[in-house]
Formats: sequence, C-alpha cells, structure tokens
Amino acid sequence: MKLKSTLKAGHDPAGPENSEPARNHAECPSAKPGITRILVPTDYSPCSVRALEHAVTLANAFEATIILLHVVEPAISSIESMTAPADREEQLQAHLNAERERLVELHRKRIGPHVTGETLVRIGRAWSEISDTAKALGADLIVLGAQGAGCLRQSLLGSTAEGVVRHARCPVLTVPQTAP
Repeated sequence: MKLKSTLKAGHDPAGPENSEPARNHAECPSAKPGITRILVPTDYSPCSVRALEHAVTLANAFEATIILLHVVEPAISSIESMTAPADREEQLQAHLNAERERLVELHRKRIGPHVTGETLVRIGRAWSEISDTAKALGADLIVLGAQGAGCLRQSLLGSTAEGVVRHARCPVLTVPQTAP
C-alpha cells in the first residue's frame, strides 16, 4: 500500500498559532559545540607531548586557544627545611622562571604561530591545579596524557589523570601512552 502525503511544504498541522519559527543553526549558538579554550597540562613526558599534538589538531579544527599548563608540585625535604625561608623563596622563583621558559619553548616547537596560546605555571597538587585552572579560565576541554603508572587501582589512567577526570567540570580527553 502506498501512502501519499497531504501536507504542503511549510504547512504546520498544529496551525500557525502553535508553531515555532524554524531555527537556523547559525542563529542558535547552542546548536554548535563551542570549544574555544583547550587546557593542556604537561609534565614534558612523551605521553603529554602526544596529548599536546592531539590538542593542536583540535585547536585547528575549532579555531581554539591552547592553554599550556605545567604544575610544580611542592616537595618538602629535610634539606629544604634547614634552608632559610628567603633562600627557599629565591630557589622557588628561579625554578618557576625556568619552567616558564621551558613552556614557552615547548609552545614554540610544538604549537607554533598558527594556533593562539598561553602558558601558565602553577604550584600545587597536579590534579587539583589542573581542575581548578580549567574552571578559573573557563576551559571547554582538558586534553592530557594518561601514563598509567602507579598502583593497580590507578593503572588504567594514572593518578593525575584519574584525579582530573573525577574533579574537572568540563570534558576531559585522555590520550594514552600508546596512542598513535
């Protein structure tokens, strides 16, 4: 049995008073996913550099900005506790400046001039600083490497990646060590 449509183009069976105007996707900003800021934490390992390469591909596709982040985790050792506070502060500042230079160099080599980007160095627990930075900067996506080192519970992602996935308020793309 063949059915024939009796509706004319543009006719709404509910009547004009019940119909909504057709929406063009360009007029509706929520119709298109908006990735404008991608946070890419790095510890300079091959896995995190691989994650950065994936982030650059995404940034090109979405015309997004990459925020390259390195987190310096504080370590208190018995030698540091015997050092004068002024000396510790000076050593910390020298270390942070060296990390900033290293990030700028990584940005220059791996991201290049065709993608806009920023570099940030933070101090704290890596997973916490990554999640907090993403929230504070309004990141739409976090792309990070997942090395899978550590105890059995954390063997699938790695402790930092696991903490970020659990606490981030935006989507997280984890790139495994074996990713092409």
